[in-house]
Amino acid sequence: MHDRLMAVGCNRYRSSANKNTIGSGDKASYEAWQHKLGFTGSAATWPPGNQSWDALKVPKS
Repeated sequence: MHDRLMAVGCNRYRSSANKNTIGSGDKASYEAWQHKLGFTGSAATWPPGNQSWDALKVPKS
């Protein structure tokens, strides 16, 4: 998720340390992604919804 959010221009991270652990940078970056998709209000807040998650195209590990 971290790498995809950076790739789509929604980097709100302060560090790349512990990028496999969900933290405040992930939440802020994901919310920026949801805003970029046109979501507003509570629809644009953490946690990810199916529509925005699918659009992000995070590779399965």
